Amino acid sequence: MEAGSEGYTAALVAYSALKTAASLNQPGAQAAVTKLEPRFAGQSKAKAKLAKA
Repeated sequence: MEAGSEGYTAALVAYSALKTAASLNQPGAQAAVTKLEPRFAGQSKAKAKLAKA
C-alpha cells in the first residue's frame, strides 16, 4: 500500500509539472496533459470530501 501511495504521489508531481509546462506553452505538454487528464479527474473533489468528514 505504501509503494502505491508513493507511486501515485510521484505521478501527481509529474502531472503538475506537465500542467505547468502546458501553461508556459511548451511543445507537446498540452497533448500530454490532455491524455493524462482523465486519470486525475475528480481527485480534488475526493480530497475535499475526505477533509469535510
